[in-house]
Amino acid sequence: MSALQNNLHAIKERIHQAAVACGRSAQDIKLLAVSKTFPAEDVRDAYDLGQTCFGENYVQEGVAKVLELKICAPALSGTLSVRFKAINRKMSQKTLTGFIASIESKLRNA
Repeated sequence: MSALQNNLHAIKERIHQAAVACGRSAQDIKLLAVSKTFPAEDVRDAYDLGQTCFGENYVQEGVAKVLELKICAPALSGTLSVRFKAINRKMSQKTLTGFIASIESKLRNA
């Protein structure tokens, strides 16, 4: 098992235990992996382990990762179902979503 795989497993186990303690289902809880400062390859590795939701501080980093993941994913028909969320209080989710939608549109029309 890789370090990333061990960490994701440990976090998911903690989420499961906390959910059970609160009488909730762990499936109702979404893990937002903070991917700021990590390269797109690390996001890809986490995605391959089942993580699909990532947090970014800056629009530029999120857009760059979306572009790289879309371009470098031929085995997955060129697209990944990855969600990026804004975690910078100065950047709205609407801003990040707009930029990512724009990039995705450009990729579809390329």
